[in-house]
Amino acid sequence: MLVLGEPFSPVVLLGAAVIVVAVAYAHADMKPLHDDIPLRRAWQEGRRVYVRCSRDTRFFRRLHRLGAKWDEGRSALWVGSAKRDQVVELVLAMLEARAVMNEGRWADIPYDATEIHDHALFGLRAVHDEKTGRYAMRTDEHLAEITRLVRVWHDGGKSPK
Repeated sequence: MLVLGEPFSPVVLLGAAVIVVAVAYAHADMKPLHDDIPLRRAWQEGRRVYVRCSRDTRFFRRLHRLGAKWDEGRSALWVGSAKRDQVVELVLAMLEARAVMNEGRWADIPYDATEIHDHALFGLRAVHDEKTGRYAMRTDEHLAEITRLVRVWHDGGKSPK
């Protein structure tokens, strides 16, 4: 059964004709994990909890530490249902972090400004983007505060490496 909005195989191009290959991943026994988690991201089937994510991410590493294994047929990681609550917590945190990053309140903090890094991460709960090294701030006020702290840090005569 193909459910609209759920994952399916990519479009296959054959000459000028476009054929959509509808090999659905949506199975009748797929159960949502949480109201705020789309089925295309994570679901439960029987005694397994499945999660789709990119391989080179902090999220993938956290799932792997939970003991997640790859299911080739589902193109997703899976863990036993006993770890369902831990997976839900991780997925919700990842979705929240992605939403904060999409808001576009980015701060650049010099490498040597460790106190500012710590304040951003632990005090203001900023989201660190591993790829760019930048911080996504949750509010405009947080962004203004970090910007001010970085300016003061620079005025103190320190320069980033």
